[in-house]
Amino acid sequence: MTPLVRVLPVGSVPPHETWLTAAERSRVDRLVHAEDRAAYLSAHVLVRIVAGTFLSEDPATLVLTHVCADCGGGDHGQPLIEGRELHVSLSHTRAMVAAIASPLPCGIDVEGTDATVPPRALTLAERCWATGQPSPTAARAQLWTRKETLMKATGLSLGQALATDVLDRSFGTEFGDRYVASWLPECPHGR
Repeated sequence: MTPLVRVLPVGSVPPHETWLTAAERSRVDRLVHAEDRAAYLSAHVLVRIVAGTFLSEDPATLVLTHVCADCGGGDHGQPLIEGRELHVSLSHTRAMVAAIASPLPCGIDVEGTDATVPPRALTLAERCWATGQPSPTAARAQLWTRKETLMKATGLSLGQALATDVLDRSFGTEFGDRYVASWLPECPHGR
């Protein structure tokens, strides 16, 4: 079964705050900036919409939980749809949100094409490739989304992901005017 991916502007996702768990609402309340609260809410609603569409179920009935592999915390870490054999991932910036649902382990990340990616985050081959692109900054953002996606999909540590060359790997990718999104497993179309 093909993964389902959606990448949307924050304002285009219905603000169904009542769908969030108490832990998610608490996390939203701790965010200082209104843009961050809106992006968090939109991403957590969108992942339910994507999962509900994938499962042919009402997204309002799906409970999203998180499990942190490091500390065991339940308000961050790997997202899960309770009681379902489904893998999901989500990401957000202040302007865009992204979500994927798949029968296989998956990951997704979205970043602005103007994101600052430190040189140490990329391998030498990746830095050389990005430098040769029409927009080196956007190319570095694309590579960073791939590394984030790889961590989410495989459980690699940050150190392992930084040392992994993602140039020749197969990722789904979508570019917009001011954002780039990447996901695993690859699916034929992002929208």
